[in-house]
Amino acid sequence: MTLLLVLQVGNSSIGKFHSFQRISLHWSLYVNLRPFHRGSTHGLNASAFHKQCDNEGETYTVVSTTNGYLFGGYVDVNWTTSLNHVPAYSSSTKAFLFSLLNVMKIPAKKFSIDKRYRNYAVVNDVSSGPIFGDMNQPDVGIYEINGHFRCQIHFPSVYMGGVGVSSFPPSNDCIINEMEVFIPVWKPSFVYIIRNVIISLAITFSGWFAFTAMLGNYRRNNVQEGRVCGFVCLFLAWVNYLYGCFVLLEAFMLILTIIDWKYPERYDLRSIRSEKRFVSVCIVVLIAGIII
Repeated sequence: MTLLLVLQVGNSSIGKFHSFQRISLHWSLYVNLRPFHRGSTHGLNASAFHKQCDNEGETYTVVSTTNGYLFGGYVDVNWTTSLNHVPAYSSSTKAFLFSLLNVMKIPAKKFSIDKRYRNYAVVNDVSSGPIFGDMNQPDVGIYEINGHFRCQIHFPSVYMGGVGVSSFPPSNDCIINEMEVFIPVWKPSFVYIIRNVIISLAITFSGWFAFTAMLGNYRRNNVQEGRVCGFVCLFLAWVNYLYGCFVLLEAFMLILTIIDWKYPERYDLRSIRSEKRFVSVCIVVLIAGIII
């Protein structure tokens, strides 16, 4: 199921250009974005980018140009410094580009990678910034020229086009005045938990209705209808137990946030797996929820 990523850009300089709020993503949870590289602060050049962003896991790169465009890309693999300074590709089926602001007034849009070209998702080049697509004709490529970043656009190529293709600037008129890189951070939301509790209660009431209908049918000797209602009741009860486990886990995570307990901040399965204590606590909470 595709949900929405809520972008928290209060501490982002790019956020001042455009108060963007949502991009449709493949993640099944709500996450915030934390800026950790800013061109105007750390440097709009390749060395600054790789110093800050290499081996940081999944990232969102957002670029602002002098002619009024705001766009970027997401990748779920590390940016790295190419071995022996030779450019190298990284593969991904989840990478995508997005457009947030453009002179054509086209609404924000996401452009997924063509999975046939997943091996060309991004290019790692020590002398360049983030490059999405083929190294010779990138969909979006950030290159250092005379100590400053400029952008080459050959979209669509590795990434799929469609409606909104013109939301990217022409390649010959693309000077970057700011670039920020964000990492996704999962933070439990009280409102999100309340919503899930309401859904869980709705499932509970549906199950109770099925249970009373089953009893009524059996009293009237409607055995077949009673069996159907009984099956529905059991199914809803099982769904409610599973859903309740996740609600309990979210509530537990919210409590940990309130008391400032140290758990992995990054929404990254690799980092979460590395925290054995965190995983152990989550498993205990899930088992307790199933038993209850």
